[in-house]
Amino acid sequence: MDRLGYDRYGVQGGDFGSLISAAVSRTAPDPTPTGIAVFPGDTTVRRYAERVHNVVHWPEFERGGHYAALQAPGLLAADIRTFFAALT
Repeated sequence: MDRLGYDRYGVQGGDFGSLISAAVSRTAPDPTPTGIAVFPGDTTVRRYAERVHNVVHWPEFERGGHYAALQAPGLLAADIRTFFAALT
């Protein structure tokens, strides 16, 4: 994207866009600090996430699940606070 003169861009990841977003992310990883909360049942692999994101926060939880906001709202809220507190 730098060659095209863009310092920022957005890509949509669904359907055909997922191929494009994957290719763009390999050439221009996002430097934005990223937090990924891993709850039971999620199949997130850190090494793949770190290829395209600046992962600075990676907690793995014993309870909750794919719908963490419904299954463990207090745990998720505390984790979001922890992530943002570390950025300031």
